[in-house]
Amino acid sequence: MYIYSKLIESETVVCDIRLDNAYNQEELVTESQVNETSERADIQSKSRYSSGFLMLETYFSIRKKVTDQFIVEGEHIQLSFFLNGKSRMMEPLQDSSCDLDIGIMRRNYFKDYHRNFDMRGGNEVNYVAIYLSSDFFRKLVEKEHWAAKDSLVQRVLKRDESGSNDEICAISLPVLKILQELFRSTYDGLHQRYFIELKLKELLFLSYVEHTQLDTTYKGLENTLYTTLEKVKAYLTTHFDNPPTIKQLSRMFSLNELKLKQGFKNLYGTTIYAYVIHLRMQQAEKMLLEDYSVNEMSSILGYRSVSHFISTYKKHFGYTPKQALKRISQSLPLFVAFLNGCLDHSL
Repeated sequence: MYIYSKLIESETVVCDIRLDNAYNQEELVTESQVNETSERADIQSKSRYSSGFLMLETYFSIRKKVTDQFIVEGEHIQLSFFLNGKSRMMEPLQDSSCDLDIGIMRRNYFKDYHRNFDMRGGNEVNYVAIYLSSDFFRKLVEKEHWAAKDSLVQRVLKRDESGSNDEICAISLPVLKILQELFRSTYDGLHQRYFIELKLKELLFLSYVEHTQLDTTYKGLENTLYTTLEKVKAYLTTHFDNPPTIKQLSRMFSLNELKLKQGFKNLYGTTIYAYVIHLRMQQAEKMLLEDYSVNEMSSILGYRSVSHFISTYKKHFGYTPKQALKRISQSLPLFVAFLNGCLDHSL
């Protein structure tokens, strides 16, 4: 499998990596980075790869229009996550194009892949792309019971590339968490590879779950409205730290404000405001366990004051962040004692 990415106008190479397709669990993970500045754009890109897979996380700060030429040679499974910015995907061989929606996950199976991505000036673009060789993919899912029901897995097993359209769904908060773990983990040696394989398997399972949920009822909504609301939800999931107003959302997605609010409540059983609060509080719980201070959490989650964050947290959970930390500190000794007791008993 060969992965190549280049900004055409500046001749800047973002990725140029050739991988062995065979699954080899004993091969270490390699990491590489690209940090380039040109007249047209600043680029920060990070790759993690080994035999059978490559993960690419890229940020573009674009001053003048650029085109990212992307080529992947070889049979592979692709998972892509468009997290921010404006970009138009073009298929040169088929003379077709489409705008990429923020907060959307795409997955597909290709023999070869050639796309150009146009990105306009004054634009901040962030995406993650994961490429798995077919051999690596099969080894990863071969013992998973859910895989027998996954349409993508079945296409790969049958070597069926006829379904050329991407399978698309909204990126969820658990998916975002896995993406962060894939690029931030700091394990040594083979432990890093084992960890990445576990997280890739978890990511594939979540992508299967998200797609099966698309088959559920639209709750009386017409298909176009359902699709738009899914895009709204996806955008909020990736921008809950700085969410747009209802009026801004209405303009962004060309949807009447009343229809937007009523449709969102009808489909997801909650208001847009409550959904953003829910996302922030989920993230706050995770950050508490990672030793962030209350001040840091308040700032990162987009609150203008610490007191507002604390009052929102207490209203949501029934206790303050400080009280939550106290509960955690009190429960840890009990958990350690329980583990020690289990070890003593086993000995």
